[in-house]
Amino acid sequence: MALTQSTIVEVAIFILVYALASAMADLKTPLSRTIEVLKARTEGQGVNATARIWVLT
Repeated sequence: MALTQSTIVEVAIFILVYALASAMADLKTPLSRTIEVLKARTEGQGVNATARIWVLT
């Protein structure tokens, strides 16, 4: 089975969610938005650019 970048990101997010369940419990941002931001970061987008595009505060 070939691992694509999106598969690796999905597995990493799955592990992150279950490993840090207590930290994620208080998260106000929807998980779908968090996943999109993490994908943007893994595709090489800079932190400042990600914050501007996704209007993170």
